[in-house]
Amino acid sequence: MDINKEYHKNVVNTWTWDFYNKYKNSPWRWADLPFRDHITKQNLNHSEFFDKKITHKIKNISILEVGSAMGSAYDFMKKSGLIDLSNYTGVEVSKIGYSYCKKNYPEGNWIHKDFTKWSNLEKYDYSFERNAVHHMPSPIEQYEKILKSTKVSFITCFRSCLAGETIADLNISNFKTDTGIYYSSIINLFELIKLAIPLGFKNIKIVFGGAHEKISTNSNDAHFLSEKVNPDKIFLSRCRVLMIKSDSKSKPKIKFVVRPDTLLKNFEACLLIKKTLKEIKINF
Repeated sequence: MDINKEYHKNVVNTWTWDFYNKYKNSPWRWADLPFRDHITKQNLNHSEFFDKKITHKIKNISILEVGSAMGSAYDFMKKSGLIDLSNYTGVEVSKIGYSYCKKNYPEGNWIHKDFTKWSNLEKYDYSFERNAVHHMPSPIEQYEKILKSTKVSFITCFRSCLAGETIADLNISNFKTDTGIYYSSIINLFELIKLAIPLGFKNIKIVFGGAHEKISTNSNDAHFLSEKVNPDKIFLSRCRVLMIKSDSKSKPKIKFVVRPDTLLKNFEACLLIKKTLKEIKINF
């Protein structure tokens, strides 16, 4: 049996189990969202894009959230009073998540759909996802779809690697729940950056979160990574990436951020990131 094909037959039920309710209380920060004071459709080349400050209300915008779960990001934005949510769309595969959002935030535009099956997306000013795309097959294709539909900025957080191709294979890396098995894709950071730049995302901020915690090589465990993959060799890690479009013809601006303690623990990985980003900027 090809479990990668079987996944699609049961994906809605796989993401619909009681433990999913934990996402009601997921914490969000402005650092997880694509909004910044200086990012606007009229100001696509501002030098202060990477500030995390949100000090004034951002109005008349459209927003797409991929993997809206139990609506905790929407709740954070709503309580802040700083983001105009009148044209917000949240897409979610879980029946529990979708039903909860429809009931508790009826003013939002909630879509119950497997994002990988959603084509012909509308255009949105801002888009974001956090740890959703890396649970999907063909994650680079999903990113391409989001980026092509984004007019201003996008932010993502994902399980990453710095060497080797993106891994999206249930036989190699997966999560298991009471209701099924789902992807634990490992996304090559540089594949994503090289995808984004030709699509007009010339201002990029990468926050490196350091090496990923150890994953079991026992195929029966809830989180599994095959022995075929050496985590140290591929630099298995976590990253958050903010991308802002620019109409500038200049070279891309890429800012790399890492905490001092994370840098000391992941010095070789950080050197590789800086070296590769320099090469990418030269080639573009």
